Amino acid sequence: MKKFMIFFIAVFAGIVSGCAAGAVSTKMVPLEYSIQKKQPYVVAVQTTGGKETNPAWVSQISNESFKEALVESINKSGAFSAIVKADRADYMLDVDIVDLDQPVWGGIDMTVTMTAKWKLTSMKDKAVVFQENITKPYKAAFGDALIAAERLRLANEGAARENIREGLKKLSELPLTAESKVASAKPPSTDASVLIKQKEVTSAPAGVEQASVEQRAKPDEIPKIIQRSGYTLEYEPMVASLTKGDPNSALTHADTIYNRSQKSGGPKQNKYLSLLERGKTALAAGKYDQCIADLQEAEKRFLTIEGTISLTEGFGSILTDDTAMEYEAEMHEKLMISPYLILAYIGKRDFDGARVERNRTITKINQYIQEKPEERAYLENPFARYLTALMYEMEDKTDDAKIEYRKLKWDQETARIDSKKGKTTDLVILLDVGLAPQKYQKKWGPQKIPTPQGSVSLGFAYAGYAPVPTEVKMSNIYLNEKSVGEAKLLYDLEKTIITQYDKNKPALEAKIAARMTTKILAQVGAKMAAKEVAKNIPFASLFADILVDAAAQTWLANEQADLRGWLSLPKQIKYLRVNGLEPGENTIKIDYGSGVETKKIKVEKDRINIVYFAYAK
Repeated sequence: MKKFMIFFIAVFAGIVSGCAAGAVSTKMVPLEYSIQKKQPYVVAVQTTGGKETNPAWVSQISNESFKEALVESINKSGAFSAIVKADRADYMLDVDIVDLDQPVWGGIDMTVTMTAKWKLTSMKDKAVVFQENITKPYKAAFGDALIAAERLRLANEGAARENIREGLKKLSELPLTAESKVASAKPPSTDASVLIKQKEVTSAPAGVEQASVEQRAKPDEIPKIIQRSGYTLEYEPMVASLTKGDPNSALTHADTIYNRSQKSGGPKQNKYLSLLERGKTALAAGKYDQCIADLQEAEKRFLTIEGTISLTEGFGSILTDDTAMEYEAEMHEKLMISPYLILAYIGKRDFDGARVERNRTITKINQYIQEKPEERAYLENPFARYLTALMYEMEDKTDDAKIEYRKLKWDQETARIDSKKGKTTDLVILLDVGLAPQKYQKKWGPQKIPTPQGSVSLGFAYAGYAPVPTEVKMSNIYLNEKSVGEAKLLYDLEKTIITQYDKNKPALEAKIAARMTTKILAQVGAKMAAKEVAKNIPFASLFADILVDAAAQTWLANEQADLRGWLSLPKQIKYLRVNGLEPGENTIKIDYGSGVETKKIKVEKDRINIVYFAYAK
């Protein structure tokens, strides 16, 4: 028994190291900089020397994530005036990760030292104006993270962060001279000829575009072909109907799956998630009462579900996987329920019901975001805030509306309210575009691990996120066949979901470590017990080992990643507001570049008229 305990402690120490996760780009961006002079030139950026992370090995820094961190750092620090493509740049910045010196095996504290070669080249004459190897260490203490794999990742991120800080400092000290190409960049067109006479179109206020192409956070590298399984496979017919532009058929599929879950032996743990799917597709199909009933029932459960998972469910998830547990909605999912309920109530012309949901939206934003503003800033939901501001405007509570617009940093909207004289007839068009990222399964193992009691089989399955491609190329809006502009980005939900997934990775690693520890204990315990029973029977011990190994292989083969999530959420939400319309019948047409949608609406006098579209292609 003493030998077994020593063995278990050693194995547990290894398992607690967890599965490796790659460095996160946002964690490699310094909080402070030592910029001596902001260079008035535009620069192109490329990175090399990075490595992809194998979950079964050690954390690494990929070229993609390091480039994202470098680009974000240049933008935040102002080290150069802008980041552009190579053919428009004054200088090319190449950063090559020469060495990432990591501890060979674990440790209480982990120190990683990064050496990177920084090279700045003039694009005019191809002269190298700066080249230097920069070496910076960073130590992640035991108190920073219990799991060794996470401490190593933190040390990687810290070393990269310090390297970037030092590199930008040295670049800012250079006496650069070049003919800047900034002036050659044409400003965006301000031609107002597309506007309808006597109608004011409010375009996206400054700050709405959430990230440039260079800055946008990208998900982990994913396979070219995603195999659907489990939950995503079950809901494939619903998703296919949505992408075909047939919300009624999607609603029929969602209803069938929900009813199946309620039958004897059905997957009851997915009941309330199924209600989210049916409620959202009902909204797209214009079935407002169904939408309201489903979303409210689901939300009521999600508000009370935390801490209610039974001991049997919890233990079952350790022995099998998380699909055995009742689904608990992610924070971003909870924050999307009330805004869609507002749209459903407005759709059925129940302003009192919409007002109640408006109040609950504010409560939820305060609960989930404002209680931890720095940690949860990524959950900020411009869609919910905009609907809240519109509702306040409808009630003539202009001061409250301006508070929400200020939180959105929409100064021109507060200015519009201040200059407004009397009531106007306005139209707000809201578009759900594409589909949110969906989970796909990753598996590691099974792999044989030798132990004093014989080899054991280890393996695990976990979920990654894959962005769903969209065919949308534009969102040009026409009112009675006259162009009123293009819808602007309101909320990049895809970015929020990917960010939330990155933040949840440490918890995912801890759960995998616990599950693998349980598998080791179960297999070693079974082999020890079998050997004890069969010690006086010739060859029985060998056969017992074979049986335990076969059972372990079956156990691992049956493990499935938890692929559940609100599949019918959009990739992005866009909007356009048109002020000063004439009341009456109107036809709205939206050209997506891959299809067209039209709706006939009645614009009511002296009101803000809200119209909702959903285009999932």
